[in-house]
Amino acid sequence: MKRVLEYIYNSICKNLILAISVFLLLVVGIFSSITITVNYKEQNSSNEIIKKILGEHSYCQLIENFTSVDMDNDHEENLKLLEKKEKLYTNEKLYFFYKELQKKYKLIETEEYVLLNLSRVSQDKEENYPGKLYAEVVYKIYKDFKLDIIYKADSDKTTLVNMTNHSYFNLSGNIKRPVTDFNLKLDCDSFLELDETSIPTGKILKVKDNKPFDFTELKSIGKDIDDNNQQIKFGKGYDHAFLLKDDKKIYVEDPKSKRNMTIQTSQDAVVIYTMNSQQKKNTYMGKLPPIRHGICFETQAPPIGKDMCFIDRSILKENEQYLQSTTYSFGLIK
Repeated sequence: MKRVLEYIYNSICKNLILAISVFLLLVVGIFSSITITVNYKEQNSSNEIIKKILGEHSYCQLIENFTSVDMDNDHEENLKLLEKKEKLYTNEKLYFFYKELQKKYKLIETEEYVLLNLSRVSQDKEENYPGKLYAEVVYKIYKDFKLDIIYKADSDKTTLVNMTNHSYFNLSGNIKRPVTDFNLKLDCDSFLELDETSIPTGKILKVKDNKPFDFTELKSIGKDIDDNNQQIKFGKGYDHAFLLKDDKKIYVEDPKSKRNMTIQTSQDAVVIYTMNSQQKKNTYMGKLPPIRHGICFETQAPPIGKDMCFIDRSILKENEQYLQSTTYSFGLIK
């Protein structure tokens, strides 16, 4: 799992391609997006806009990557402008930066979508995992408010793979309200029990026997988030793996803004985290977001827990292909 997280960090945060799309205009409350796609033809972008979208940490990573790009004679001048964070980073300069990145990453733009392909090779015995692992993530952002994330991997030896996405979502717009104001529905009748350290014990619990975890019907996320249930106490809210049924569908809505999000996945589980602890970094608009102002839907295989429980769900056999996908669709409540 450590190598998977390292892969996601290295591939996404350090190799981030920046932009503003119609997708983000609808869900302006997403404040820790794994990837943001650039529409350089239509948008004026400034350093402050970049920082607001990415947060301080990713913004610094962007500067780090920017300095590694070979540019024309205006390179030093451009860097000074970027670092001072005072003047607009014009369309022309952004376009040049964008074209340089295209040389480094597989980036495709069509009339219907923008596709970003990121990949990494993890050598045999790296982090003590067996096998030379090729891992790839494909992002497709469509004009009709839809995002596809496709995960691929293969290894020359049997190894462990469990890839996911840890983006925070807030449908209120500029995180005006906590996610406890939102409604949630899951195609799920069971979830994984956690111990006091939030590690799966190996036991599967029924949502019908644990009322706070029953989202089989549309229910407010905040209704039972402070319930006296022991599992709620362990997580200080929701931080649990829900086992998805055949439909594998997740639906969340903000009744006030009327925005909604539907998640469809090929994965067997989703870890739902309601940001129960204060963040340690200024992840949105230069500020620390209040607790429970973001929610993660980490679609994945059931996470490995005590005594290696559920490890069989993360095993990738030699020369077999790992292929999973998750689609996020955004719309308005009718």
